[in-house]
Amino acid sequence: MPLSRRTLWPLATLIVAGAWAMGCAAESDSPESTSADVAPIVKSQVHVVDAEPGSDLDVQPDTVSASLAKLGDFATYKPGDVIVSGRAGGLLRRVRATRVEGDRVIVDTEAASLEDVFQQVHLRGSMGEPPAAPATAGLAPRGVFLQLPKMHVDNKRLTIGNGSEIELVEGSFSFQPQLDFDLSVRDGRLDHLKVVASGETEGKLHVRYDIHKAPGLQSGAFVRFDNAGVPLVESAPYYAVFWAGYVPVVVAVRARLLANWGLEAGGDVFGEESVRAAGSLSAGLEYTNGGWRNVSSRGFSVSANGQPTIVSHSIAGNVMLTARLDVSFYEIAGPYVGLQAYAGVGHEESAAGASWFTDVGLRGIAGAQVAVFGKALVGYQSVLFDVHDRQPL
Repeated sequence: MPLSRRTLWPLATLIVAGAWAMGCAAESDSPESTSADVAPIVKSQVHVVDAEPGSDLDVQPDTVSASLAKLGDFATYKPGDVIVSGRAGGLLRRVRATRVEGDRVIVDTEAASLEDVFQQVHLRGSMGEPPAAPATAGLAPRGVFLQLPKMHVDNKRLTIGNGSEIELVEGSFSFQPQLDFDLSVRDGRLDHLKVVASGETEGKLHVRYDIHKAPGLQSGAFVRFDNAGVPLVESAPYYAVFWAGYVPVVVAVRARLLANWGLEAGGDVFGEESVRAAGSLSAGLEYTNGGWRNVSSRGFSVSANGQPTIVSHSIAGNVMLTARLDVSFYEIAGPYVGLQAYAGVGHEESAAGASWFTDVGLRGIAGAQVAVFGKALVGYQSVLFDVHDRQPL
């Protein structure tokens, strides 16, 4: 089935806190194809509108409104109809009710999914280095150039509670991936989804601890410091539009940099440690045969970068710097892949007593928020791999 690529918008900035910035690709109107074996079947209640959210459409969480003179067809939409736009970040909504107020038509909406749009479709896409030779119309789509320059953060202090803080003295990631996705809907249900990022990577994390014993804390008692993720920076999205028949499918890629920690401290702790990782990897996930599975490979090394200076045996846990690549359809959250550098302290009990060690490493993570794929699916998250280096403390 035919595929054409629309304009790709560049990222707004190179991210200050070490996140990814992505270069833009040149516009191309050359026909491309997502699949040679499955022709798209679009459901009859789907309406594709050539209107841009923000300028032509006022898009709110539960409504979409427009000028009656410009988009009067909106007034004819019925409950259960689906509105699709391929402009800007895209729009995918199911109609609940329609009304006219003055010169405006207002459509009450709710979230829709790809299963509401397609009875059958197969989409393949690649964002990476384009091939040396141009693709021929009717074959697989050409790659879209996606450049992720080095991320870097320095001297970022994070308050973790009880007058304590950790400092990201230095954190950096470089990752030059090719991002591939393959998605198919059959009989109105998601049949297959695969998202994989592959490329060379290098990461560093240097963390400093400044943790104080809470007043009144008894000897031997521990205080827990947890945080699921403090966003340091989030990039503007990088868009590509693929066509399935006459329906535009907007795929957006957004980069995020997060700081996480899970620590237990039983006293004042000062010191620092660092980790370095470098090599090549693939990280992703696949939905097939009604379930999720991990897709990964790795060929990199992890090592402590310098000597740790932690002298206290009253801390356990680690600090993490997570670089995440989120893929969404019509700006509805979908799958993500990421890398997580971590540095921490651990201990193990044995007959000989407790042994303490520094623990530094790199994890690959993947997951999926599934609203865009249909109501029947269950979300997914997993650690793909965990390569680490331990040294006695």
